[in-house]
Amino acid sequence: MEIVKKNIVITFDELRILLYSQGFRRCEGVYMPEKDFSQQDIIRALQKLGENGLLMVGKAEPEAEALPLVFNADPADEEEVAEKPEEEFFIRNDLLEMIRIIGEPDGTEIMRVDPQTRIFCYYSERGIVTSQRYPGRKEYLRLTVYSSEEFEKWRSEFEETELCSTTLEAPL
Repeated sequence: MEIVKKNIVITFDELRILLYSQGFRRCEGVYMPEKDFSQQDIIRALQKLGENGLLMVGKAEPEAEALPLVFNADPADEEEVAEKPEEEFFIRNDLLEMIRIIGEPDGTEIMRVDPQTRIFCYYSERGIVTSQRYPGRKEYLRLTVYSSEEFEKWRSEFEETELCSTTLEAPL
């Protein structure tokens, strides 16, 4: 059986913006400081995601769905209703599912591959998402999604090499 991995490489800020856009204000494994993103920062990040084919503006693709934006400061404040944007964003289905799993996992753990490499795992009945720093690019993460079966096979290969141990450490 061949494992088909779905990798997406994005920056920490792009991930934070996407998580925040879905209403997630805190996320285990992703440091989400009280950073105020300017409109320019958000537009730049959305533009870069568009250039990389992860977001589309104004048109739906077969493998994409509308990106519901939840940018209110306080999700409990129902009186503040965001205006409908002039343009509608569409996000790749696989990326949106990764964001939802990262934002609301059923469980998490950190796997130590070697002294410098840690992989944060987000478990959900919808799949498992792993995140790890992208080699050579300080502000980038590689997100990978697996089915339960694919993840168990991948994990057992790691454990067989005795390079990997599961630890509880500080988030990435």
